[in-house]
Amino acid sequence: VDSKYSYTIANINVLDYGADPTGVKDSTSAFKNALSAAANCRESNTCGGTVYAPKGKYLLTDRIDVHTYTSLVGDLEEGTTNGTILMIKHHAGSTDYNKSAIFIQVMGSVQNIAFWYPDQKVDGNGNVTKYPPTITFGANGTDGVTLENLYFVNSYTAMDFASSRENISIQFIRRIYGTPLHIGIINDTNY
Repeated sequence: VDSKYSYTIANINVLDYGADPTGVKDSTSAFKNALSAAANCRESNTCGGTVYAPKGKYLLTDRIDVHTYTSLVGDLEEGTTNGTILMIKHHAGSTDYNKSAIFIQVMGSVQNIAFWYPDQKVDGNGNVTKYPPTITFGANGTDGVTLENLYFVNSYTAMDFASSRENISIQFIRRIYGTPLHIGIINDTNY
């Protein structure tokens, strides 16, 4: 990925695992399998831990986990939704922390991605559909997480750093944009 800030080298591409960049077919399994492959490669020291999602729209119907020392990197023009978009279509009506779109663990990274809730509804009283937080943080603490150049479109709650009640410290968070409809960031007892 060539951006004005960095270059990303990744040897795992979600397209190689069957992800559909048109948003028509469910890409959840492709993302889960690619992220698991990155984590398993890391443990065997045979390859890196970066998963690349090229520009496109990807339908997700369940939570995906960004494992320890694993990165999920898209291709997103900063401050826009032009690029890699994850279409979140699961758990409408719930605010359960454990049903988030992305669950990130120690030293995990999510960069250059837009999150979109295409089924977000507003009722006659102005109430929006509740969803779990878009990004939540892992068991056993979440030290060293990187979240960079992310765009949240119609998230109910964008990021929840507090509800796991685990040690969450030393996050690197910058260039976050969007329209969360309830809360942008829940932050408590972390550094």
